[in-house]
Amino acid sequence: MTPLAPSLTLAVDTLLAWGSEELKRRHVAATVAAEQVWCQLFSEPDAGSDLASIRTRAALEQDGSFFVTGSKVWTSYATHANYALLLARTAAESSGHDGLTMFVLDVKAPGVEVRPLREMTGGAHFNEVHLNDVRVTADCIIGAEGEGWRVAMSTLGSERGRVRQRGRPRWQRVAALQQHETSDPVSRDAVAQLAVLETVSQWTTDRADQDAARGRVGPSGSMLKLSASRVEQRAATLAVNLRGVAATAWQDDDDPDAHLVHWFLGSRANSIAGGTDQIQLNIIGERVLGLPREPRTR
Repeated sequence: MTPLAPSLTLAVDTLLAWGSEELKRRHVAATVAAEQVWCQLFSEPDAGSDLASIRTRAALEQDGSFFVTGSKVWTSYATHANYALLLARTAAESSGHDGLTMFVLDVKAPGVEVRPLREMTGGAHFNEVHLNDVRVTADCIIGAEGEGWRVAMSTLGSERGRVRQRGRPRWQRVAALQQHETSDPVSRDAVAQLAVLETVSQWTTDRADQDAARGRVGPSGSMLKLSASRVEQRAATLAVNLRGVAATAWQDDDDPDAHLVHWFLGSRANSIAGGTDQIQLNIIGERVLGLPREPRTR
């Protein structure tokens, strides 16, 4: 995924669905033209999977503007972004889903501090973002004040419904590696299982596309996100196992198989980014299968 992907799959969809005509005019065409890059300021240090417990505060001033204070974390591409979708609490005494509002935030505004988080791959895809009395005007509200939870669920549904396995299918890459490394029938069977899993994931993608075309973004997006993360992790793990100790040789060349360990390490983030696998299982269990809700501890 490139820094432009969140802009198109998150920002544009959200603005088209909920934004004012002024926000659309200001941002949609420029984002599609890659003149604006976006990130998503949802998760917090104490509110990752439990999004409803966020504490970032947007305090209303007498002139109608808001001053935002709080911290966000696990923000993809914040170092590249010009703007962000910001979820903050505008009702001081509110809790849970109530009193939340979605804003367009200028990431370069005074009071915004971005701190990259160095990962085990050596990169810094994720970031912390600290907000220290950042002024946001009322015309930057997406939807309506207090309607942030509905807007955020729309954004997350769009994100999960747009997950894609890009480029060459994973199983084909692993199959080529398997044919080069070994004729072991157990390994061939593992590649066949990966091919089946990835094919099913593609069918899930097709269903999510059909739902999106009908204006429905819901559980199919969670199923897609869950299957895609599992395909990525299983493929990377199988590739490293096939190459063996040689997979740890991290070379600076154009051979994609020379970076198998990077693929393996990076794939671990797939079960977190865009909503953890555990949250996706809860959504599927509760909204699709009708199982009892998981007990809430607070």
